[in-house]
Amino acid sequence: MYVTPEQIQAANKANVEAFLSVANAQFAALEKLANLNAQAVRTAFEDSLSNTRALLGAKDVQEFVSLQNTLAQPAVEKAIAYGFSTTTTAANQDAGGRGIRTATGWRVILTKPLAAADDGEVAVLSGTGASCAFAVWSGGVHDAGSRKCPATAVHALNVAP
Repeated sequence: MYVTPEQIQAANKANVEAFLSVANAQFAALEKLANLNAQAVRTAFEDSLSNTRALLGAKDVQEFVSLQNTLAQPAVEKAIAYGFSTTTTAANQDAGGRGIRTATGWRVILTKPLAAADDGEVAVLSGTGASCAFAVWSGGVHDAGSRKCPATAVHALNVAP
């Protein structure tokens, strides 16, 4: 059995379409992240100006220290909240998972339909590949909210035909 030029052309076209779909999704995500970062910098700058004015208005050292402690808490809360802003929740939660504890750690299986269900979601075509990364919350080390261990690597996801 041999491969015809039409089959090669169809496979190449499918690969290019898959690549363009992933590239468009990545550019959209990058644009959202850039806007979020610009907004965070603007907010931090405005907060810094406001806090500096308040601290300069302190009448004595005790008031200065009291103001400093009061102003620090919202900044910490905003920094923690920023971690949530870098991810979004899909309108349609169509993924599932199951974890099994083993002697050496966890074995986790995630399942998700290959078709895209929401805007910005990438469809994974049979016979192609995609990239994925994970952030993990570990209750054993008191991870909660934005305290998580983000992925240090991007993994290849190969989908069998």
